[in-house]
Amino acid sequence: MDKGLKEVVDRFVLASLGIATLAKEKTEKLVAELSKKGEIPKEKVNSLVDNLVKEGKTAKSELGKFVEKTVKNTLDKIGIATKKDIEELKKKIKK
Repeated sequence: MDKGLKEVVDRFVLASLGIATLAKEKTEKLVAELSKKGEIPKEKVNSLVDNLVKEGKTAKSELGKFVEKTVKNTLDKIGIATKKDIEELKKKIKK
């Protein structure tokens, strides 16, 4: 992968992880506020936060897969050789 493109992808992934962390903190704060107001029973606070965090992790995983697929498709379209392609060429040259 091109060094510049790899840096962009790395930054995107790190930003996504940062957003996920902030989302968890905001979720916990929101649920706590709703509990204080009596809109959510106190005994359901932990399970609600757990469920929302679980859904967030699932969404993060799906986002990662989407980004990976998108980057691969983009690299295929612009014709950049993959590591596998380069290794195969090296083997052919050695023969």
